Amino acid sequence: MPQGFSTKLVLGIAALLLIPSIASAGNDLATINGRVHDSTGFPITGALVIVAAASPIIPERVALTGKDGSFSIPNLFAGRYSVKISMPQFLPALTQGIQLNAGGTVVLTVNLQNAMDVVRGFATAREIGRYGLDSPKFPLDATCLAACRQYTKD
Repeated sequence: MPQGFSTKLVLGIAALLLIPSIASAGNDLATINGRVHDSTGFPITGALVIVAAASPIIPERVALTGKDGSFSIPNLFAGRYSVKISMPQFLPALTQGIQLNAGGTVVLTVNLQNAMDVVRGFATAREIGRYGLDSPKFPLDATCLAACRQYTKD
């Protein structure tokens, strides 16, 4: 047998042996899909979706919601994940402990709460103007305060 032919034969056999491994790697990956709405059920376009694995060596994945509030983050390794969704004027939502199995898909439905709706539940605009958002009269956490400040800037 000529030298070139045997080399090609060995490379061809190696490639054929690797093809099932490469093909099955696609089946080992998982997906997180979802939809984001406001408290009235209206889809939120352009919300930031961050998917973080429990393992620190896997980088975060990011997406934005579409016109219908949907998002998809494919090609994730099996394991535990958390999903944080944020949008100006809304309180962020965090879902932790999502278990992805190889080849599986998890579907989330997330309702973001308008920051000012939360504030209105505690006080009237007159009271907020009189005492300020930082007043101990309004027991809001730091996340809510930040969202409220962003809302009042816009």
